[in-house]
Amino acid sequence: MSTEENEIISGLSRLGVIGSAILTRDGMILDSDLPLDIHEETFAIMCATMVGASITANSEIDYSSPDKIIVDSSEGKIVLATISQNKILATVIDQKFNLGKLFEHLKILKD
Repeated sequence: MSTEENEIISGLSRLGVIGSAILTRDGMILDSDLPLDIHEETFAIMCATMVGASITANSEIDYSSPDKIIVDSSEGKIVLATISQNKILATVIDQKFNLGKLFEHLKILKD
């Protein structure tokens, strides 16, 4: 876990997210602040799989790799964002959380 990754996770925690994790494209967790009832390995592997599938789907229609993927359910959302060529940020939020606030934070990470 690097200081930069820890700062990203801490910043999201201060925003009020339920949990977040930084993982590699192959599903290895680099740092996380996920609730104890989430099985981190399964969560990370499935998030990496969704990103990989969306990259493949986009390439089939000649689109670039997605910047964000949003999984929306009645209880909340999982937002997956590519933060570097090999790193994914997975954020778990409830339905009341302001997506604009999260996207603004993600934009700062990319700048």
